[in-house]
Amino acid sequence: MKTNDLFEEGRNCCKVARCDKAAFIIDGKRYFKALYDVMAEAQSHFIILSWDIMSQFKLVREENDYGDKPAALGEFLNAVLAENEEIEGYILNWDYSLLLASDRELMPSLRFNWNTSGRLHFKQDDHIPLGGCHHQKVVVVDDKLGFCGGIDITRGRWDTPEHLIDNPHRGEEGNRTLRPHHDIQMAVAGPIVRALSKMARERWQACGEDTIKAERSDPEEASLWPEGLPVELENVDVALSRTLPDAEGQGVYEVEQLFIDTIQQAEQYLYIENQYLSADCIAEAIEDSLAQDNGPDIIVVTPLVTDGWVSQQTMDHQRAKLIERIKSRDRYNRFQAYYPRITENNEIALNVHAKLMIADNQFVRIGSGNLSNRSMRLDSECDLSIFEKHREDVQAAIENLRNKLLAEHLGVSADSVAQAIAQHESLKSAIESIRQRNLSAGKVRTLEPLPTVSKAKSTPLPGSSDIFDPSEPIDPKRLLSAMGEEYAETQPSDEGRRLPWVWIGIACSCIALSVMWKWGPLAEWTDLATIQTTMSAIKDLPLAPLVAFFILVVACILMVPLTFLAVLSALLFGLIQGFVLALMSAMTSAYLSYLIGAWIGRESLTSLAGERFNKVSRKLAEHGVLSVAAIRLLPVAPFTIVNMVAGASHIKLKDFLLGSTLALSPALFAIVLLADQFRLSLESASFDQVMMRIGIAGLVIVVAYVAVTRAIKYVRGTDAASKA
Repeated sequence: MKTNDLFEEGRNCCKVARCDKAAFIIDGKRYFKALYDVMAEAQSHFIILSWDIMSQFKLVREENDYGDKPAALGEFLNAVLAENEEIEGYILNWDYSLLLASDRELMPSLRFNWNTSGRLHFKQDDHIPLGGCHHQKVVVVDDKLGFCGGIDITRGRWDTPEHLIDNPHRGEEGNRTLRPHHDIQMAVAGPIVRALSKMARERWQACGEDTIKAERSDPEEASLWPEGLPVELENVDVALSRTLPDAEGQGVYEVEQLFIDTIQQAEQYLYIENQYLSADCIAEAIEDSLAQDNGPDIIVVTPLVTDGWVSQQTMDHQRAKLIERIKSRDRYNRFQAYYPRITENNEIALNVHAKLMIADNQFVRIGSGNLSNRSMRLDSECDLSIFEKHREDVQAAIENLRNKLLAEHLGVSADSVAQAIAQHESLKSAIESIRQRNLSAGKVRTLEPLPTVSKAKSTPLPGSSDIFDPSEPIDPKRLLSAMGEEYAETQPSDEGRRLPWVWIGIACSCIALSVMWKWGPLAEWTDLATIQTTMSAIKDLPLAPLVAFFILVVACILMVPLTFLAVLSALLFGLIQGFVLALMSAMTSAYLSYLIGAWIGRESLTSLAGERFNKVSRKLAEHGVLSVAAIRLLPVAPFTIVNMVAGASHIKLKDFLLGSTLALSPALFAIVLLADQFRLSLESASFDQVMMRIGIAGLVIVVAYVAVTRAIKYVRGTDAASKA
């Protein structure tokens, strides 16, 4: 690399500290085994920062990995705490949006706070600005050993480097085998762990008043390094870089700056593995590097398709757009984006979830930061990096990591990768030589060039780059601008306009109710004891479903969280009736709120938001059902406020109801399904009963998915025909 001193505290990292030992852990099996061994030996405390966490997740799954403690995370943590009364545990998890409910364990706070030891403290981080998320994936044990990378302790993360299609251990809770998953984590010991611990403690304290147990300070205590984890580096400096979103002018953007600095300083090659490639600042830095006469090869390994329909309609389209732009400016043909192929026709694609960058055998970076706009500025992130220009042992370890990763994706040995690189002038040509040999031999497993057109089978959602991958907090005006496309230009300030007090009063009342339901005196109505009391009272009433329906409609209008109401429906009436009740209540509430907005009128809202609202409102009305569905999937504002604003806009009632039904049905069904399974587990239902319900639920989900897809295609086709 060009520089002799890459790291600069306060600019591209917050701390550079000594690391006594370090290891690069490829894929989930080895990481979760190391985590199992280390946490079992904890003596003081452990801290877990996560984007998602699952109490039923099995840390170990193969017979020779088991120890004397349970495999499931919740039971394992209980056993660790029961064995030593001095230990305290802390878990900080993202307070996720309704959009992701179907992929997550139901009621994590209840599972970790109620079903585990009183010395296990669980919080959900809801202090991230609107549109962002808590995305750090860090574990610290006794402030002596730490892990940082891209792996959460949740479903779909356990896998081996072989990524076998039918590996039965990859499934969760006895259900289907999940998509193969590739990721990487770094383990560190020594003073750098104190820096990780300090960051984790600050994140914890930002979400409440209580503090984490004091750090351990005895340097003579035995190391926690797990026996089965080879040490790959010793006595190196490690930099800790963060993204912390802007809070009153205090944003931290070290992750972004280090990415840019590394791309600028690379001389021979950059090897990147990342889930996304959508950040404009990264694309610009890559383009500047490719413009150099003798710049580095830049290799990006990314998934063929990302996880989830929304991500495929947004992030995949943005990635394809950026890669096409980069390739158009690659004068010397030094850039290539690949995806790992693991099946003949890509019917199953490897989920590349790693966040890794290697440069010139001198620099390695592993963490949670994606190459997306949101990771640069809006989500909380944490990365660890090593830069060493003079020590051959460090450079050899980094080179070996690169070779092992390429070998995994190309289906060859690390030695074969090393030989190919030695025989060719560039990293790109070496990869291409192995690819051609694989092609000639008819091998399935290899790297393939990523198509420049997104594999998503539809056009991107309106305003997707600004809404789903924002670089700053989402606000309603910017949301409408992004959805309205050509009306996104900056408009004159509306501060001089007279504000309609009726809308101000409604907005303030709704916000106040939301706050009271979550943090204020109304919060007690959503705890477990109150739920049980309410359930008993309602079940004993005549015409209980009808009574429950009216209660839920009123509660929804009064800003009671929709997720809570869906859970209550399931606990009261089971899966099918509970889903029907939740959906009918939500849609009736939406209809009534829409009428209230229509009654108040568009003129009042135009006075508040300006004539720009009218223009964007008309544009949204053109997309009709799709616009409503897209807005419904985003946590941009409380449910009732969205309904009222829709009523005051140009959106037609039939489009509003259809779009709301399309968006809410899958999410509500997923929540009710999870709540119902939780109820069954409490009632000790038989295995056959649970399996039958899951089968019925799965069939309904498939039918609903097909129906939603066809409806969206029909609406889009009708819209295109009307414009032709």
